[in-house]
Amino acid sequence: MPRSAISSARGKHPWLHLSGDALHALPWQRYRTTRGDSGVRAFALAADAIAVVFVNGSIYLYTDASAGRACITRMRDAALAGRGLSTLISRTVKARFAARLS
Repeated sequence: MPRSAISSARGKHPWLHLSGDALHALPWQRYRTTRGDSGVRAFALAADAIAVVFVNGSIYLYTDASAGRACITRMRDAALAGRGLSTLISRTVKARFAARLS
C-alpha cells in the first residue's frame, strides 16, 4: 500500500484521536497469557481494529486499514486466546499500526 494511502487510512478510525479519560474508557481486557511472560498487558477490540497496551505502557492502535483485515483477525484471535499476540505483532504485523495512542 502506498504511503499516502496508509496516511489517509490512518486518519479515519474513531479511536485514533482518543486521549486521557476517553482512552481509558475503551473496553480494555487484560491479556491473559498462558505463559505469563508476554510483552502485552491489555487490549481493546473494535469491529475493525485492536488497541494494544504493551508492558512498557505504550498503546498502539492497529486497524484493518493499517495492518490488513487478515492481520487484525489473527491479532483478535490471539488476544482472546491469550497466546501469541506479542509474537504476531513483532514478527508479522511489525510497524503497520494506525497510531501510537500513548
